[in-house]
Amino acid sequence: MRRCEIRTPAGNFVVLYTTRGVAGLTFPPKPSPGTGTVSPRKRFSERFMRSLPDELMGYFRGERVAFTAPLDLTGLGRFDRRVLVVIRAIPYGETRSYGWVSRRAGSPRGARAVGGACRRNPCPILIPCHRVIGAGGGLGGYSGGVAWKRSLLELEKK
Repeated sequence: MRRCEIRTPAGNFVVLYTTRGVAGLTFPPKPSPGTGTVSPRKRFSERFMRSLPDELMGYFRGERVAFTAPLDLTGLGRFDRRVLVVIRAIPYGETRSYGWVSRRAGSPRGARAVGGACRRNPCPILIPCHRVIGAGGGLGGYSGGVAWKRSLLELEKK
């Protein structure tokens, strides 16, 4: 497992990756406005890591970025993988309920289990579980904290 730090307008993110793809993305403690700069260019042997800093920068500038990095979700169970595939397809700027995701993942009564899969999401933002909210419109929880969830949803509304 390799590790790098990517500076963005919202703070510094730590990215864990393997030769197969991104295996983890860790939030800074809290959203922080700023200008941000792209991390110094490294000579990544993995092609997907060459574009990820620019894609994250674009995302935090409010651009509708389609993240191209493959993901290495080794260690996640089948249900979690199904849920994360459904979540990855939620369009930028839109939200879906936990129940909607559970039905799409093949478990119509598994809304709470979807919440657990979101908590175990190793690659937030790349797999946008911040776009999953409660049926009544409440934010629910978020692995990076509710302040991050609110900040990401507001960013995507612009």
